[in-house]
Amino acid sequence: MNCVKSFILVPLVFLSFLRAAYSQDTTARTDGETLTLKQCVDIAIKNNITLKTTILQQKSDWVAYQGSIGNILPGASGSIYHQDYNGRSINPYTNQPVTQQQLTGSYQVNASIALWNGSSLTHYLKANREAYMAGGMDVQQGKDNLTITIILDYLAVLSGKEQLNAAISQDSATREQVRVNQVKFDQGAIPPGDYYNLKGTLGQNDVAVATAIQNLETAKMKLSTDMNIQYSTSIQLVPFADTSDLQPYPYSIEEMYAYSVTHLPLIESVDMKERAALNAVKGARGALLPGLYLGGGVATNYSNLAQGQTLIGTTQQETSQYVTVGGTQYNVFVPSDNYNPYTYKYGYQLKNNINYYIGLQLQIPILNGFSARNRLRNNRITEEQAHFNQSTARIQLRQSIATDYINMTAAYKSYVALEREVADFGNAYQVAKARYDAGVITSYDFVLAKNSFDAATVNLIGAKYNFILQTKILDYYMGRLSL
Repeated sequence: MNCVKSFILVPLVFLSFLRAAYSQDTTARTDGETLTLKQCVDIAIKNNITLKTTILQQKSDWVAYQGSIGNILPGASGSIYHQDYNGRSINPYTNQPVTQQQLTGSYQVNASIALWNGSSLTHYLKANREAYMAGGMDVQQGKDNLTITIILDYLAVLSGKEQLNAAISQDSATREQVRVNQVKFDQGAIPPGDYYNLKGTLGQNDVAVATAIQNLETAKMKLSTDMNIQYSTSIQLVPFADTSDLQPYPYSIEEMYAYSVTHLPLIESVDMKERAALNAVKGARGALLPGLYLGGGVATNYSNLAQGQTLIGTTQQETSQYVTVGGTQYNVFVPSDNYNPYTYKYGYQLKNNINYYIGLQLQIPILNGFSARNRLRNNRITEEQAHFNQSTARIQLRQSIATDYINMTAAYKSYVALEREVADFGNAYQVAKARYDAGVITSYDFVLAKNSFDAATVNLIGAKYNFILQTKILDYYMGRLSL
């Protein structure tokens, strides 16, 4: 009995484990979880609703493509008919009318193939194939766009975290100055204005810390939203390995455009859609031409009235005729075959009644409510729009590359200038601190130097991550985007 229980329990436990594994909620995260940039991107791709819609659209394009392949293949069908006649009907075996009850059956298999229809089916096959491949490019473009968004959010969180640490450090330094000057103020060693000026600065630093916390949590919320996961204030991100040695981007606008115009999924997608639209125009034009089709089939039938006869013997049958021999009349006898009727068996009839046919059909479109011509007009409009989108995508790509390159250049210059600014204000702050501790300057001068240094430090952090973001965008154009 215990053995039976163990054999039942083990599969149940295993099935429960599988059910839990396959029903995990990818939107729920563990408190205090530490994520890398690649993990964030993978989670976003798995959960993003817009991307899932694009993937489903590609699957729909695949179904249409498979359907166009099927349209080129031969078509075959079979039919079975059974009828029960009461009254007058035609015996299919003798082709004669009968008035008795009759049970019949007919069976046939037909096949046909288009020999030529203006190459309409071939062009529609090419159009659907290009549309399906363009759908794949749209999926990849959606992943790329989502990746850029997650990188932006990720950098915003890292920047917010670093700015918060800087704000806390600045607040701690000011708090220590207030503590030291509290003793001097109580002893009457410094003017009240100096002391309260420092306390006011501490209040400003407290507000800066609160603002930095708000900015950090807002960045975490934005990242969680784009990843489509539950927001958690305890989520942690792995910082980039090295952000100290930042250099200007090594490629020019023309180099980036030359590479991206031949590699980006966005451009490949609009090119494929333009080819798909052009093939759709050719397919619609071919539908206006006559079509030639080859058809054939095999059929047979059955009737319960189909009868045959079996010869069972021959007898001499007297007739009304006679012959005279020597003045004597003799009756004339003729041989008569005797038959036994029977109904042909079902299998025999199916085999004996089988027939084949083959034929050519020429279809000439004359008038169909202008549906074919209207379809051609609509396809031409779609092709014109696709061609416009194709040229517009290239123009917008060049403009985007130029804009992002300008932004990168400005971000790098700002970063370099802020590095010098932080160094200069840092030296000024150290001098002011030493002079303030020596009682040479007032707290106003000291606070001014400290605030300038603190502001430059925070601005440098923002400029650093802004430059990193701009280089990541340019890496995307060059196919060098790494996680």
